[in-house]
Amino acid sequence: MTRLGPRLFLLLTVAIVGITVAYDILRLQRERQAVIAQLEREATLVARAVEGPLQFWLRTGNRAELERLLGDIRDAKGATCVGIYDPGGTLNLASAAEPEDAATPAGCPETLEAMTVAEDILSRWSPLGTFHILAPLTREGSRVATLKLVLPSTLITDPIRRQRDVVLVERGLVLAAIGLTLWLAISLGVSRPIRRLMGGVEEIARGNLEARIDVKGRTEIGDLALAFNRMAESLREAQRQSQAEEDRRLALERQLRHADKLAVIGKLASELAHEVGTPLNVISGRARLLRREFADGDPRTENLDVIRNQVDRISRVIRRFLELARSPKMEKERVDLPAIVREVAAFVAPELRKRQARLLLSLPAALPPVTADPDGLSQVLLNLIMNAMTAVAAGGRIEVTMAPVERSAPAGEGSPVPGIEIRVSDTGHGIHPAILPQVFEPFFTTKPGEGTGLGLSICRDIIRDHGGEITADSRPGEGTTVRIWLPATAHEAPHEPATHPDR
Repeated sequence: MTRLGPRLFLLLTVAIVGITVAYDILRLQRERQAVIAQLEREATLVARAVEGPLQFWLRTGNRAELERLLGDIRDAKGATCVGIYDPGGTLNLASAAEPEDAATPAGCPETLEAMTVAEDILSRWSPLGTFHILAPLTREGSRVATLKLVLPSTLITDPIRRQRDVVLVERGLVLAAIGLTLWLAISLGVSRPIRRLMGGVEEIARGNLEARIDVKGRTEIGDLALAFNRMAESLREAQRQSQAEEDRRLALERQLRHADKLAVIGKLASELAHEVGTPLNVISGRARLLRREFADGDPRTENLDVIRNQVDRISRVIRRFLELARSPKMEKERVDLPAIVREVAAFVAPELRKRQARLLLSLPAALPPVTADPDGLSQVLLNLIMNAMTAVAAGGRIEVTMAPVERSAPAGEGSPVPGIEIRVSDTGHGIHPAILPQVFEPFFTTKPGEGTGLGLSICRDIIRDHGGEITADSRPGEGTTVRIWLPATAHEAPHEPATHPDR
């Protein structure tokens, strides 16, 4: 994997080197042009110096002074040849140096090309590698001859080479400083913050939601780190809420299991009281009768007293057992049924998501007031919804609806009784009609090995304790509907709890 820091450093370095190289090339080209311009200016001055002796030669025919001057010019300028050509381009006079090697041309050419004969100074490179400068020689404003300087290439290339060496040293130092600065800036401002950010991501991935990134500076990466910290805080808060919901769910499950155990104990205690209490009463009564048949002081009365005392002790144990198993006393109050339903719906939401099921609520705005035990109703609704969840497949639907419903009063007892009907419907596999009448019986279950079979029996007892009714309808393959009817509180107007949209 190519890291961002080296890639960014390489990209910036290439861009900077490209720009500096282009600048240096232009700089050297300008230097070359400056050297040539300087040589042309010097050639112009030389031409002005030659014009006087040239006119003397043309008047007198004595060219000794002119030859001496051309030699001095050749030596001073380092030229290989200095020549004077007539207006037709023919060589009249020249001073040439001896060639240093066979590759160096000797002397000046005998003629000038027609294209080079001009009124202004000209310069060009020859095919032989020398540099030629042509300057016009004038008398009274008219050109009478042309001065030609043939210069070795070193007069131009050597200054350019020296300048190039200076540029290379300068540029190397500048690029080294820029590269070091870039590397430090990228390492401290990009690579290191990104590594810290990656470290935080890895900590979050390992489940450490306490991980945070130290934010330094208000940069884009700093803003990204702040966003990461906010995300981590949101995840931690969501984890806290999820854990709190899970703890509440487990606590409620423990309460339900405890209630199931108490129900089992209660049923067993009732059977025990019925099956054992009656014989004990017979034994105690017969012992009292026998006791009356014996006079006080008879040794047999002591045995009868022992029997009666032990029977009484067993009866007290059975009574304490029944008191322990008896359901706690309900604390009824005016309740907000939609609020209870929403609370239970929020409680089972994680389990619904896990099972990929949907819970739909239809809660009307106005309902008759109901006085009930909120914990008991919550237990009933939770039990029914949990049963529905185990019945539906992935993608299934559970509906909880409420509506005011009046029930007919017992014969001759007045007008119909107002109340509320709660329906819990599911799209599960349904219950076979043959076993549907048994679903509210104690210890009956369609899932052997899963539960005690007391859930619906407890629901029935709680609803009956509220003066209500609970029934179940089912069609195999289509689902089941459980209906709960609760009487409304007498002599109170309907209240309007806050509405809740379908979930």
